[in-house]
Amino acid sequence: MKKICCLCLTLLLAAGCSKEITISLTTDMITVNVHDELPDAKILQYVNCNNMVCSEDIELDIRRDELNLDKVGEYTIDVLYNGSGYPLKVKVIDVEKPTIHVEPFTIEQYENIIWDREMYNRIQLTVSDNATDENTLYNSIKVEGLDPSIAGEQLVTFTLKDASRNETSISVTVTVEPKPVVVVKPPPVVVPPKEPEITTPSDATPNDATGSDATGSDATPNDATPSDATPNDASGTDATPSDATESDATPSDATPSDATESDATPNDATDTDSEDDTPEILRRVTMTAKDVLNLLDSSRKNEVIYVSQTWCSHCQAFVKTLDSYLAERDDLIVREIVLDLEPQTEVITQNVNGEDVIHYEYADFEAFKKQYNIDFVGTPSIFIIRNGKVRETLIGNQSIEILHDKLDSISNN
Repeated sequence: MKKICCLCLTLLLAAGCSKEITISLTTDMITVNVHDELPDAKILQYVNCNNMVCSEDIELDIRRDELNLDKVGEYTIDVLYNGSGYPLKVKVIDVEKPTIHVEPFTIEQYENIIWDREMYNRIQLTVSDNATDENTLYNSIKVEGLDPSIAGEQLVTFTLKDASRNETSISVTVTVEPKPVVVVKPPPVVVPPKEPEITTPSDATPNDATGSDATGSDATPNDATPSDATPNDASGTDATPSDATESDATPSDATPSDATESDATPNDATDTDSEDDTPEILRRVTMTAKDVLNLLDSSRKNEVIYVSQTWCSHCQAFVKTLDSYLAERDDLIVREIVLDLEPQTEVITQNVNGEDVIHYEYADFEAFKKQYNIDFVGTPSIFIIRNGKVRETLIGNQSIEILHDKLDSISNN
């Protein structure tokens, strides 16, 4: 009887042991797209039960406390069976490209562009992604192909990357509007000419009437004096009072009308005086670059040199403005220099009053640049020199206000 019972127990135990299940994982990591679901069935397909896929009636406890399917990253979950845990890594990935949208837009020439949220809002650029926040997206934008100094249409590319390095690019046409040079004209300054000395009848004494125009060959000052014009002298053929009267030395001949016809007319005196006293600002000369260097080397006080080119039409209007302003300053030696040089290198194109104006740099100025430590010399340019040293270089036609401030600053230092 005891033997039968033991046999039955052995059979029962053997039967029970044959139903014992052991599991293993066929992989140590599975991959899931961000925002996807992770059902148990997806995990169970990687669980091996006694060398076969577990059937649905096998109870497994899958613990996923730290799993976040809405955030890219790697997580570890536990597959539990019969009190034992089997770790399984879950990698949440993002394979979707971000989106970026922007329409063609316009900026001004020479505008200082800073690519930040304010600029993106201005051009109505928008971005989005399924897993990366906006701040990260905006900070990742790379802009290529824009040069604000060149007027016209340009193809600009915006490249966007999300946190998973998925990349999107878009290209749009950007219009750079030419910025005209604005010249502020102060009220014209009129420099009155020197008052001419007008010869009056009282001043036109016989002694004053000397010279080739006011005297005859026989009517010298000594001949025209009262002592010489006595009746005794009148006995001669040339020195009679009547002859002296009818000749060039009579008071009637020395009237202002005669003086006007000679060298002492008011108009002639005005022209002569104004020519002598013409401010240096009004003396336009044609010089070479070498002449400019020699001029600067001889500078003795504050000096303004305006360098323009003969073809520079818009420079001429600025010259008049510059003339009017600088004529008031007695602390300056001012020269306007017009260069007759062939351009060597094209630098930049500006639209001035509807006209495209090209600014050039000249090879002849290399010595000038080296001597005065100047990076660029083009036309038009304004150089402010003090004691033979260039204190300021203004490229292009600057406003009078800017020039005034620069001059005052240099004069006060």
